[in-house]
Amino acid sequence: MATAAVPSRFPKFDAGKWLSMPGRFMDSTGKVGWFGIEAVREIPHAIRYYRKEIIRLIAEVGMGAGAMAVVGGTVAIVGFITLSAGSLIAIQGFASLGNIGVEAFTGFLAAMVNVRLTAPIVTGQSLAATVGAGATAELGAMRISEEIDALEVMGIKSISYLV
Repeated sequence: MATAAVPSRFPKFDAGKWLSMPGRFMDSTGKVGWFGIEAVREIPHAIRYYRKEIIRLIAEVGMGAGAMAVVGGTVAIVGFITLSAGSLIAIQGFASLGNIGVEAFTGFLAAMVNVRLTAPIVTGQSLAATVGAGATAELGAMRISEEIDALEVMGIKSISYLV
């Protein structure tokens, strides 16, 4: 009489998977580094041959049709993050200023730090992240629709043309 094997509740430990993780990480890091080196190396080629495209892309990013939508969508995010950071600064400022007995300056401290430090940094980071995400999405859509492959087939260096 044959018995059926009962599967274990515990997964089998795969040492090969765990031991190969540092190698995969180094491989990915090397690929990203090589891509960066290649992109910097192609800058003179891009400036020489694709000057009109570079100017068009700069104008599109700076003043394109979606620029107001980008800024409008970022305003809510900046407002929320600034509100959160301002609350944190006020709470920490009150606690810190309480140690030396000048809690009355908490409002002044929070107003100065928020206006001079927090708001400009958060706004810059939010706009940079939004524009960068838009450029990444555009490149991803070009890869999916095989536009990048078409550039390669036409003999156009895709890194110098797109990056």
